[in-house]
Amino acid sequence: MKFTIDKNSLQDSLIHVSKIVPIRSTMPILNCALFSVASNTLLIKTTNLNTYISSEINLDSGEDGTTCIPVIKLTEILTAMPECKLNFSVSSNGKITINNNIGNYTIMSQSSEEFPSEPIIDSTNSISFKSEKLRNIINSTLYAVSKDDLKPVLQGVLLNINNQGITAVSTDGHRLVKISTLTESQGNQKIVIPYKFLSVLLDNINDNKTIDLQISENHIMVQLSNMNIISRTIKDQYPDFEAVIPYENNKKVEINRNDLIDAVKRVSIFSNKTTKQITLSFTEGETTISTEDPDNVTSAKESIQCDYNDENIVIGYNAQFLLDILKKQVGENVIIKLENALTAGIFLPEKKNEEEDKLTLLMPIRLND
Repeated sequence: MKFTIDKNSLQDSLIHVSKIVPIRSTMPILNCALFSVASNTLLIKTTNLNTYISSEINLDSGEDGTTCIPVIKLTEILTAMPECKLNFSVSSNGKITINNNIGNYTIMSQSSEEFPSEPIIDSTNSISFKSEKLRNIINSTLYAVSKDDLKPVLQGVLLNINNQGITAVSTDGHRLVKISTLTESQGNQKIVIPYKFLSVLLDNINDNKTIDLQISENHIMVQLSNMNIISRTIKDQYPDFEAVIPYENNKKVEINRNDLIDAVKRVSIFSNKTTKQITLSFTEGETTISTEDPDNVTSAKESIQCDYNDENIVIGYNAQFLLDILKKQVGENVIIKLENALTAGIFLPEKKNEEEDKLTLLMPIRLND
């Protein structure tokens, strides 16, 4: 097996496909990328057994064959190389020789026969998105996906598809995002898409294009211009998210989003580093953001103006969770709907979008008396 390739082209492709390579694995082959050369085209594949990525690169020249190359080692080599043409040659015993105009280098490959094969996808239902709309859905939900391995169904984003459009939901038990959007779809289907698939897809969405998601019983696939991404879907039952959304919250706060972000950033510096707890006190026309950490004898308090004319409410939040939500809101102001100190707050955009309905929920932290 031989091929000649531009260093930058190989490096760019490797950056994308390496995003799913596991950091630690009991299967050494998963730390490798499968390189296949056929008809002067290089196909690079990686997998973590749940997600599969393949990327195509046109070659200057190539001799057909396959091999598996350690991803981390190859990435280190490419990072250290200047811009140049690289000549790869794989011997029968698996030794890879790489040469360019400044030197020669050798590493060992692994057998391509050990590399897991991609699943066969059939009987798919296709959903089409404008790239901007799909990017917005992923951006709006991905940050609230759970990182807890004990709750695998929360490690993905729920897509609830019906004839009226699509509702996407994510939650980690502290935050919840629900975004409904109008798009052409057929039938009724619920699917939980893993974080990793959506993260890789987000990095490769091009503007002004239509993206088709192919959904089968157990997998989801997307074909981009020079890359395919396949993932298993999460089959566990997604919790009843509607039951936890307090639609009856009737106390409305409208506040400048950037002013609140800046105040929370400053005040949270003085909060407990474990709980990150801050307190928001809403009184007529004013919001006070405060915190106190008795262990380190630190405290902070700031007040900013807001539009509020109901009874006083004092509510505690995790500062980082609150910042994550505020940064994902659109518009100069944000609307917060509250009930009491123990009820989740609902965050809404100041202007309603006719084609999109977005709601974000944040659970409070119980305050000490």
